[in-house]
Amino acid sequence: MWLAAVLLVGTGHARRGAAAGDGRRTRVGGDAEGGSPYVEADPRDPARVVGFEVDIAALIASKLGLRPRFQPVQFTSIDASVKRGDFVIGLSGIEDTPARRATLAVTVPYYEFREVLTVRAADAPSLRTLDDLKGRRVGTLGGTIAYEILLESEAARRRGGLL
Repeated sequence: MWLAAVLLVGTGHARRGAAAGDGRRTRVGGDAEGGSPYVEADPRDPARVVGFEVDIAALIASKLGLRPRFQPVQFTSIDASVKRGDFVIGLSGIEDTPARRATLAVTVPYYEFREVLTVRAADAPSLRTLDDLKGRRVGTLGGTIAYEILLESEAARRRGGLL
């Protein structure tokens, strides 16, 4: 299954609030701590952010005659921050989901990816599916499609089915 990444774009009050008092600047937000390669702190100057989506946001802003100003936010808070109007563009490898499209404006998908189960090389022969992980500790980033897959898999396991 291929998935897609998008930028979240605020509308209405978000546009007014994000530009208010900033002259010709507009706020963009993302997770600079865990957002690599989409957005991350510049190793040479941690006060700046760099990355693929930082470049995209700068291009969008320049076409609107604006300069982006980055606002850090935890990944799991990006959707709520865009809805609240904290910034106009949300960054950090946002996944295109029906739930997100129902509540937020998203850009045209620009990056396709797929979820992959990653395990230690020594465990690869015995851990090939989610069901093989039963009783083991599994980690992923909350608020992602991978997290939803894990929750759904656990729920299916508890019901006696397989995902």
